[in-house]
Formats: sequence, C-alpha cells, structure tokens
Amino acid sequence: MRPGKTLAYQASVYSIRAPACVANTVTTCPSNKGSLDTPVGVAERGGLSLKSVINQEGDTIVPTVWRIHDLMGLRDIALRARVAATSSLRRARMEELCRKGKAPMYVPFYHRVANNSPNDWTISRDTFAKQVDYCLEHFDPVGLDEVQRRVRVNESQRPTITFTFDDGYAENCEFALPLLVEKKMPTVYFVTVNCIRQQESFPHDCESGVSLAVNTVSQIREFSDLGIEIGLHTRSHVDFANVHSAAEIHSEIIDAKIELEQIIGRKVRYFAFPFGMPAQLTQAAIETVYEAGLSGFCSAYGAYNLPGRDAFHIRRFHGDGEFNRFLNWTSFDPRKVDGEPTVRYFLPPATSFAETMASMTV
Repeated sequence: MRPGKTLAYQASVYSIRAPACVANTVTTCPSNKGSLDTPVGVAERGGLSLKSVINQEGDTIVPTVWRIHDLMGLRDIALRARVAATSSLRRARMEELCRKGKAPMYVPFYHRVANNSPNDWTISRDTFAKQVDYCLEHFDPVGLDEVQRRVRVNESQRPTITFTFDDGYAENCEFALPLLVEKKMPTVYFVTVNCIRQQESFPHDCESGVSLAVNTVSQIREFSDLGIEIGLHTRSHVDFANVHSAAEIHSEIIDAKIELEQIIGRKVRYFAFPFGMPAQLTQAAIETVYEAGLSGFCSAYGAYNLPGRDAFHIRRFHGDGEFNRFLNWTSFDPRKVDGEPTVRYFLPPATSFAETMASMTV
C-alpha cells in the first residue's frame, strides 16, 4: 500500500515581478505555465520556502508558506509533547492489558528503506535500524501466525512485534532485509507479482514521475530462502474499491497467489490489500482471499491487533514516519482504538460477521 498524506496550510498569494535574487532560484516548468494549482518551483531565501508559478504575463506568483519540513517539525514537537504528557497513563494502561492477557500485537508496514529519493513511503536506513532495535528491546518478536493465535485464543501476556513490507522495492535488499535476517525479526514481505516478474515500476511511482527499482525474481527467492516470508500484494497493485468483476478479483488474488508460489517454491500464506483502507476491504475480495486458501489478510488504515477480535484480519499501522510517530503507535495510544473504523465481513459458510467471529473462537 502507498499511504496518501495531505498537509493543509494557508498562504497569502500575491503577484510580483520577482527580483533577480529570487527569480534566479526558481525552477519553472513550461507545461504548467499559468497554472495556480500546481506549484512549479521553490525559492529558498532567508530560511523561507516560496513556492511559485509563472503567469501568462511573465510575473512570478509567489505564495508565502512555511517550509514543509518546518510544519512537520511543529507537528513532531506537538506529538513528542503529547507522548511525554501521557506516558505514565500509557504505561499504566499497558500494565493493565498485560495483567489481563490483552496485550496488543503491533504490525507496522513499510515500503522502501533507502537514503536516496525520499518520499512519503521511504524511510532512512538509520531511522529504520533504530525502530528495529527499539522493537526487539521492548516487544516479543513473533510471526503473523502467532499474532493470529493470540487473537483467536483471546490471550496475550506481552506486546508483540511483526514487521511487514508492501510492494517490493529493490533497495530493501541492500540494507533492510539483511538487517532483519541478522536480527531474526519475523517479517512478511508482500510483493506485487507483475512488477517483479516484468520489472515494471509501481503505479504510484509512475504518477510521481520517479522510477524506483523493483525487486527481481532472484532477490525474492534469495530472501525467501533466508527466512523472510513472502506474501501476496495482488498481481498489479489494484484498487479493489474500483473492481467489481469476479474474474478480475480472481486473477488479482487466486491466480497471482499460484504464480507467486511457483516463483518462490513455497506456500504463500498471507495477503495485503493495496491501499488497505476500509473502502478496499470489500466482501468479494475478502471472500476470494479465503477461497484462495490464504491464512489471513492485512489492512493498512492504522490499528492494533487485540485479543478476542477477528483473527483473519491483521491490522497494521504505517511505520514509515518520524520516530516520534512510531513511538506514539508502539506506546499504545488509546485514541487509535476509539477511532478505529469497523470492518465487517463473513467467511463462507457463515453468512454474517457474528457467525464468522464465532467460528474463529477457540
């Protein structure tokens, strides 16, 4: 899944004939000339970023805005303050959950670990390594099958951690996956079959205009042999919110699973929905995941796995962000539980969510 992030801000916009000291630092794009919707340049002057476009008369239209990283810094400070202010309450809540056998099971998801071509779905090597070490120090590393078992038996004495990746970026083989193998961190690596077989860029990279290398078949096989579990992320990174054809759903899940198993020479047990929001978790797609013989599916809208829930649905949160945001998730933020959307489905022969839940109970 590629997360979509929106950062809202207000800016005062005015038209000026930009002085040379500013205009010379602006990169313009002829195809966007005259557009106020898409900024085409950034001028850095005196610690302030000025996003600008050039209108039809040649004037530079400059909205004065905070730099994005300044706004991110303010958000980071606010989040850090909130975590610090609620740390004692969170610690007490976690101790209570552990005593009651209701400790959460954390499953962060990542996309790409690299120090180049930064974007919303890339995390630096240092930050990723810091997150791995933190998790190994504070949580029990377990596989997704153990997560499901604890959910099913309604018993979890300690918080657990399982790492997952979506898509299949080549750079992950240079640092992230070797580190996870070395640290013995249970990891499920969900790949998009067509992209790795045909060496096609991911759709979201094509949209952004940046082509990033995808995993090769040999890389997937190599790390499967080293203990990284390979999971399915559809055939073509499809958005199931817009797919209503049974034949297409079958191809994206059942046929793709068979093809991926032939690639790695092992059974594929888990499926991760591209985008992974409630809109994508359709009844038809979930039924097909079950029909394919997969052990469970992963969402990506941000939630915890807790004992007593539906074990077929593995909830994940975004691990690609700043370290303070990661700490906020892994110190158990009760707001995440209160605000979680409801996802109901049924698995045949059950005809309701209640029947499905009853069939999962041990």
